[in-house]
Amino acid sequence: MPARQSHELPPSAPPPDSKPSLLSYGLSVEEVERAMIQEALEKTGGNVSEAGRLLKVTRNTLRYRMAKYHLAGSPSEEHDEGSPSIHP
Repeated sequence: MPARQSHELPPSAPPPDSKPSLLSYGLSVEEVERAMIQEALEKTGGNVSEAGRLLKVTRNTLRYRMAKYHLAGSPSEEHDEGSPSIHP
């Protein structure tokens, strides 16, 4: 029996096109991205820095995308950092 070429699949392996396509879910890139951000924030208790590490993006990139999708992180992240909170 001749040796199998390294690019051949073993007989028991499923054909390459049998893998479910992400496109078959009918989701947009934005929907997938928003869901991933939400999941990362949930797993980290709203910690934006930790969520960024999970997603392999910087904290600033994650904050930009959170604002884009109107998502909030931890309670301290919900305040506008540009203006101090004034309480009577």
